[in-house]
Amino acid sequence: MKIFRIAFLTFFLITNSFGQKIEKIYLNKNDSTTNRYLTISPQEIPCKGYMFIIPSLYESPEHVLEQTDLPILAAEKGILTIIPTFKTGLGSFGIDSLTQLSFKEIIEDVQIRYNLKNLKFYIVGFSIGGSCVVKFA
Repeated sequence: MKIFRIAFLTFFLITNSFGQKIEKIYLNKNDSTTNRYLTISPQEIPCKGYMFIIPSLYESPEHVLEQTDLPILAAEKGILTIIPTFKTGLGSFGIDSLTQLSFKEIIEDVQIRYNLKNLKFYIVGFSIGGSCVVKFA
């Protein structure tokens, strides 16, 4: 219950204090646990760029928001932040071919959904998420 309260408070503070918009996107409407991503949008549209944050092993996008202010700082600079959960779930090691393919599909969905073609984008990762980033690069 304590974790739920912390997560709720984090979302409340981010969405109300700083004006960013948080949205959950599901690539498979029948699955709310994998193959999805969380976006933190800046107030100014169009975005100047976008950034992916790949969570560590067994960490959800919501937990990333509890650990760092990076999405808030990015939004203040006009950068859209995307935090994915791949098809392989929260236990993804990030370097396998299915996860890499899932990452590519999410990137393509984000580019189309938010009209981000030809904008600079950044990819960062926490712990095993960093391995996913290195493999993707």
